[in-house]
Amino acid sequence: MLRYHPERYRHSRPYIKQLVNYFRSHVSDGMPSLEQLNEVARLIMKKYNEDVSELPFEKRPADTRLISKEINYAIHYAVFAVHGRNIFHFEPEMIEQFRQTDIDEVPVSALSFPYISFYMSFGKQTDLDLWGEGNFVDGAYISVLPDMPLQIILSTIRHDVDYRDRTN
Repeated sequence: MLRYHPERYRHSRPYIKQLVNYFRSHVSDGMPSLEQLNEVARLIMKKYNEDVSELPFEKRPADTRLISKEINYAIHYAVFAVHGRNIFHFEPEMIEQFRQTDIDEVPVSALSFPYISFYMSFGKQTDLDLWGEGNFVDGAYISVLPDMPLQIILSTIRHDVDYRDRTN
């Protein structure tokens, strides 16, 4: 079931269960306060450092700047998990129809969403390679939390990664 980003993410992050439980018990409105964000970052960094120290040197990440992106993904995944883990899967025919749709004149305030937070799966979009590094858009986390602007976080998939291997 590693077809969807939330499943790949949950499978590959050893701290995710603890993080989701923290959100359930401490973050009532969906997004953490500054104090809660610091606790989330501490939890992730602690587990990250433990896990990295167990990897062979050649498998360790060379660029630690990715950890800030990791915290962002972790928060959005936790919001998604706490609010029902709803996933919408779109077949290629529907994706093509979306691509032919012009929504330039539709204000965000006119949109109505079925859930506070959910994930939309598009499948790997081979023409949407983020950063030109083989990270192909495959979906998006959508969150419409109280007193917050609409949040859309794109997820990606790589064709050269075996997601069953947790070290990837």
